[in-house]
Amino acid sequence: MNIKLNWLHLKNFKGIKDFKLVANGKNVSVFADNGKGKTTLMDAFLWLLFNKDSNDSTNFTVKPQSEDGRTFITYRPK
Repeated sequence: MNIKLNWLHLKNFKGIKDFKLVANGKNVSVFADNGKGKTTLMDAFLWLLFNKDSNDSTNFTVKPQSEDGRTFITYRPK
């Protein structure tokens, strides 16, 4: 099975206020200094695919953050 990501838009996910990754189905490498959100980005992928974070934990809640019907997700550890 192959999964091709076109784009990922994170709003209010863990420490990320607003971030959009456009992959267009291509491979993507992420490089950044420590503390810039690489693990948070990985947590977003893992949560979407497996309902777990990078520590293999499901011990968190996800709450919608939109009043206009659009779904935004906030990651809040329990």
